Amino acid sequence: GFVEVIRKARGLGATDICFASSGSTGEPTRSTLSPQMLMDEIEGHLSFLPAFGRVVSTVPPHHIYGFIWTVLLPGTADAGVIDIRYKGTGETDKQKFNHGDLIVSHPQYWRYLARSTGSFHGANGISSAGALPADLRNQLLEQGVEALYEIYGSTETGGLAYRCNTSA
Repeated sequence: GFVEVIRKARGLGATDICFASSGSTGEPTRSTLSPQMLMDEIEGHLSFLPAFGRVVSTVPPHHIYGFIWTVLLPGTADAGVIDIRYKGTGETDKQKFNHGDLIVSHPQYWRYLARSTGSFHGANGISSAGALPADLRNQLLEQGVEALYEIYGSTETGGLAYRCNTSA
């Protein structure tokens, strides 16, 4: 998979990782980041996140957001990863989220999860790649998301800031 490609590139002498932006505010661009910058970001995230046992991914790992949250973070925290991007409505509504899960998503997929999932059972959530509408944030908290972290940043900068909303 993706991690093996990076390991092979590192073995061949590559020192940085290049990500392509999605071009959400203009033309897509490429950004080259050092592994140290990415690991510094992971350490920053671990400083505010509650403990988690597994990462539930709804984002692809080839974009920086997915790579940081579904490859580097679980690898650093020794957590499992489950990818639910390709589950249909019938499968997603049966997905059992647990206390201690960290769901990594974006506003559009959060909307889908809110419609197709009865309860999040105290799982925590991460959202990025656009603003999370207040009505959706409130609905997710009412449905049992314990804490919802919105990450602000870009491909060029990585995560710059976060906002946390809790159900308490």
